[in-house]
Amino acid sequence: MFGEPTLGDAILDRIVHNAYRLELDGPSMLKIKAAEAIVPPAQPATAADGKAWKGAIK
Repeated sequence: MFGEPTLGDAILDRIVHNAYRLELDGPSMLKIKAAEAIVPPAQPATAADGKAWKGAIK
């Protein structure tokens, strides 16, 4: 991206040198959200009159 590897290394060294390292603990939110997206809804979506809405999966 910078055209010269030496320039990229120098910029990265300055960023990393002044950075704080944080170690995170706990479950990955990415994995939790992906698992929720895979699970199908328990009941089909219906309108107030009891009819399935246009986007409902049969």
